Amino acid sequence: MYGAQMPQHGQLDLIAQHNPMQFLIPGNCIIEIDGYPAPRPWGRWVFDLAPGNHMLRVWFPYMGSSGLAAMSVPIQPGWATMVRYDTPFFVFMSGSLQMLGSRPM
Repeated sequence: MYGAQMPQHGQLDLIAQHNPMQFLIPGNCIIEIDGYPAPRPWGRWVFDLAPGNHMLRVWFPYMGSSGLAAMSVPIQPGWATMVRYDTPFFVFMSGSLQMLGSRPM
């Protein structure tokens, strides 16, 4: 397509979820991208990011940092990298991050 500009950024499309039976888990999780933490309610969040690899860490505040999971996430211009965070069965274990693929922005 002529004249179309390719976006200079990509996106991280993150779904942060916990089992509803884990009623002791607080209302927010912490999503940290490249060392910058951001408390967010559980759910789906989309972040605009520069292309390249970014360090993603997700946890929830329960007696410190519980359910910590971390991974390097590749971001491509014009694409959203989809990732899902799940809390562990026991709150003192590590959570899990799973890359689900990518989609056009």
